[in-house]
Amino acid sequence: MLKKGLIVVGIILAAAIGYIVYVSVTSPPIPTSPIPKITNIDFPEKINLNEEVQATVEFEDGDGDVVQLISNELDKATHEIMDLTEAGVAGMYTGSFSLTQQVASPQIVLNRLILVDAKGNRSEPY
Repeated sequence: MLKKGLIVVGIILAAAIGYIVYVSVTSPPIPTSPIPKITNIDFPEKINLNEEVQATVEFEDGDGDVVQLISNELDKATHEIMDLTEAGVAGMYTGSFSLTQQVASPQIVLNRLILVDAKGNRSEPY
């Protein structure tokens, strides 16, 4: 009788462990933070005059609702806001998008990039 009871308990424990493993493997990832974060930028160090170059911005966003990229030139009082709603990032929790830049005159530019989500949350500057 004791042997049969131990076998039943073992089967119940094995089923419970199997269920926990199944749920943890098939569940979607839990978002880490609702605030967007720029994780990497791939941008050339030098741009030749009148040459258009492409940059790639990689990001994470726990809500998947990134809508804007703000680019500030640190040595000037200018900024540019890029609307990301048409860049294919809607609904993405991690991903990347591209932007292009062209330089018409020799200069040194320092940019600060900030992502903004639909709720107005801003990423740390990159």
